[in-house]
Amino acid sequence: MKRIACNTRVFLLISLIMLICLPIRLSAGNSIIDTIHDAEEQGQAKAFQTPSPSVAKPFTNNQIFNSLSASDLQNIINQIINAIHSASSGISSGKVTIVIPQPPAKPPTYTVPVVVKPPVTPVVPPTTTVKPPVVTTPPVTAPPVDNIAGLKAKISSKYGINALDGDGSKWTEAQLTIADKVFASLPNAFVKCTKTVQRDAVFMSPNVLGYVKMGIPTVHLLNSSVSYDFQGTLVHEMTHCFQASNSQIATAWQNKFWPSGQMAGPKPPSVSSYGNTQPLEDMAESVRVYWNSGATMKAQQPDRYNFIKNNVMSGREF
Repeated sequence: MKRIACNTRVFLLISLIMLICLPIRLSAGNSIIDTIHDAEEQGQAKAFQTPSPSVAKPFTNNQIFNSLSASDLQNIINQIINAIHSASSGISSGKVTIVIPQPPAKPPTYTVPVVVKPPVTPVVPPTTTVKPPVVTTPPVTAPPVDNIAGLKAKISSKYGINALDGDGSKWTEAQLTIADKVFASLPNAFVKCTKTVQRDAVFMSPNVLGYVKMGIPTVHLLNSSVSYDFQGTLVHEMTHCFQASNSQIATAWQNKFWPSGQMAGPKPPSVSSYGNTQPLEDMAESVRVYWNSGATMKAQQPDRYNFIKNNVMSGREF
């Protein structure tokens, strides 16, 4: 009896080892072991046979345990134990129980979503460029000449003539503008003989337009000239200043047109009745008409016209 019990334990251990280590064949219907025989004689369990003639797919031990649940394995073991008990009936040994431990539950698998963060673009604060203010330098211009003082300064600078306010009258802006145009039209040799043009109210009689004190290069323009012939009067009186500076020309005029102190030729030989009074007034009136109506004088008084052109106006024709 002791020998049998010992062999039974050995058989049980070998069977359990063979169950774990040797390949096991399962039938297509998942039926388990049919028989285990000749265990004691051969010392090992033969491979499980399936009644089906088809060749069952071999499984490895790991595949067996992976494909069967714990309860299926428990049933297999219980069948083996019952078969062992039946084969060793009468053995006085305790009941053998094999418990298949339940595999630990696999922890759940979680898929952690991959969050792709967009590239961080550094925030660059806006740059404000402060441009320096544009400083515009005004162009340098001549002082304004649209006033009386400015016009007087202009006339003095350009022609060397002082425009003065005289006895009871003053220059106006319009009068200074007219005088400036007259000076600009005349040749420089004629203009430079006059140094001052003064505005006066009246001299001796309201009919007098202007006057010059011989030897003093100052023209006096009176109020009556403004309403009568302001420009012509200015040229007439400037001719007297020219006569004082060019006495030889004045003498040549007198010899040509006033020989022996008498007016030559038929009357009226001068351009105006006032010109018939004396040689100096004849010459001054002839210069005034030459400047005002040169073409007419040239046609009517060609001798006087040519003399003034060549001796007074430096060849400039009007």
